[in-house]
Amino acid sequence: MNEEAAGGDPQQGWKPNPEFLQTLMSMGIERAAAETALQITGNQSAELAASFLFDNEEDWGMASAVGGPGDDTVSQNRVQIDPLDDWTSAPPVEVVTNVVGAGDSSKMVFVINTELSMTPGKIAAQVAHAALALHRKLQYMCSAGTDILTQWEQSGEKTVVLKCNNFPELKRLHEKADSMNVANCIIHDAGRTQVAPNSATVMGLFGSEKDVDDITGSLSLL
Repeated sequence: MNEEAAGGDPQQGWKPNPEFLQTLMSMGIERAAAETALQITGNQSAELAASFLFDNEEDWGMASAVGGPGDDTVSQNRVQIDPLDDWTSAPPVEVVTNVVGAGDSSKMVFVINTELSMTPGKIAAQVAHAALALHRKLQYMCSAGTDILTQWEQSGEKTVVLKCNNFPELKRLHEKADSMNVANCIIHDAGRTQVAPNSATVMGLFGSEKDVDDITGSLSLL
């Protein structure tokens, strides 16, 4: 894979493949949405990025991509944005500075909303969305997020999938994580398959094992 297709020189910042970007924009997709979709899908192809966008069109405000009026807020939309907590407008330091202390081990945990009775494949897709959301959130909140992720990656990327009974329980976990400054997100599905639109499918958390266990320790493995 050449450097451009892989996303460019990391020292110069990520750049979308210009050919893929032009293809997406020629389909009527807003530039901001096209660029982010290419980044999320690894800058591999316009087809893959378009598939991601259309699979999540309700989350992305894709009216402009299907001939409707443009959406000026699309650049702020992400599949992971939780209506309870739009992290793109949050202060960019407080969350990450308290995620993992010096010398602490960290882990990523996903909590599945079992009342939706999702198939294993659907659950896998939702967990993937949550993993990407947490990764982007940590990178966004401040530069320390990159160091925290590197530490987690080098220590084996500990990851656990748990389950809860319903959305109210998921919301309580979210509120507790916020109160403890533990990075988290709730994925809301577009509702194209299996579940109703805007269903809260999974919550993702990332932080020190101690803090994450304090939030999710009473839950069972999926």
